[in-house]
Amino acid sequence: MLSVTLRLYLCLGINLLCLSTSVAQTSAECYENMHKANFEFNNSNDILFVLREPVSVPEDFEFEKAVLVDYKNQAYDTEGCYDAARDEIHVKVNDKVKTVFPQKVKAVKIGEMIFVPLETVNEGTENIGYFQIISSGKISLLKRYVGQDSKMRKEFYTEKAGELSKLSTKKSAVLSCLDRPEIKKFVKTNKPDLKTEAGLKAVFDRYNEL
Repeated sequence: MLSVTLRLYLCLGINLLCLSTSVAQTSAECYENMHKANFEFNNSNDILFVLREPVSVPEDFEFEKAVLVDYKNQAYDTEGCYDAARDEIHVKVNDKVKTVFPQKVKAVKIGEMIFVPLETVNEGTENIGYFQIISSGKISLLKRYVGQDSKMRKEFYTEKAGELSKLSTKKSAVLSCLDRPEIKKFVKTNKPDLKTEAGLKAVFDRYNEL
């Protein structure tokens, strides 16, 4: 696997992911907190400090119920959508569309999807982007979009004990990552398509149930 160096970002006040220091909170714990936490929402204009004017937002985007959590642990109840083409999150505030600064939020929940902003450093190139948590547990599966237009593609990553690594979707690589006899049996019996998100999610969900 290609290991990706991360600068530290936070989720709900605790370290989310890093490679070289101990981690108090993993993506699995973040996922659980974002799903189960009883937020005290702050619907004041403070939310504007984590937003900017969007470059443009397609009119056909569908907005869903969303929750933003900033670095002051303030939660904002709004409507949002994820723009995969630009790797941006847009929200509605006072009937206007704004774009979220990824550097100013810890996590964003849109519908049932949970995104965490992470800054990666790979071969000297820094980039901050949104990773969606697809399956959470002992080894979590995360997804991000890279490229644009016809060249846009999904990349999958695993996170285990705070280490984030790029995942090859080859059967051998997935089975090596999830090295349990139960998983080999599951793949042989159910034949999930490991080139697809649904197939990977099924296998990781099964692993995280064990």
